[in-house]
Amino acid sequence: YQTLGRFDESYTYVGRCLDIAREIGQKYLEGCALFARGWAEVNQGQTAQGIKTLTASEALCQAIGAEYFVFQSAMRKAEARLSTFPGDKINQAPEWIQTLKNHPDGPDHEGDILRLEAMLARHHERLVEALEAIDKSLAKIDQQREPFLYLLSDVERILILRQMGQDVTNEQGQALIRWQRVAQVNTLPPPSISSKLFSIIG
Repeated sequence: YQTLGRFDESYTYVGRCLDIAREIGQKYLEGCALFARGWAEVNQGQTAQGIKTLTASEALCQAIGAEYFVFQSAMRKAEARLSTFPGDKINQAPEWIQTLKNHPDGPDHEGDILRLEAMLARHHERLVEALEAIDKSLAKIDQQREPFLYLLSDVERILILRQMGQDVTNEQGQALIRWQRVAQVNTLPPPSISSKLFSIIG
């Protein structure tokens, strides 16, 4: 469900998974469930709580050596902060991004990291730099394997072009078609894109 951006539905399953993990003492499963819950909370507009949950996931996974979810939790926290924090609160963003790049898992997530770089450049109105970064991001992310991440890069590109004063009607239409195709390929009902994302691409 999270891969398709259906965070409301995923939240119920994550809660059950977390309860089971704690009941049987499965720390790895608990760390995974905390990560999924934190990311769902962020995408449901509960940013502060989501960051707190992601931090708990990061700490637990660090303690048991689950480096993949240490990286993923750090990645999603950086994204949440870039998306919602005011300018004076994201001065550490270049440091967050560099830490992600230096992580052993960083090269495998280059497309997603490039999207964060584009977000940061757009925030500072370095729009040409932002557009270059997001185009590289879209080239790196596999839209079939990671459809929601691809949609996020689609949305970021639309925001950059809009800030540049360009007409984004064509880009909005293409993003929506791609997203609908993902639902068809996965033989699932149309995904419930969050209102914030839908207002950008719809």
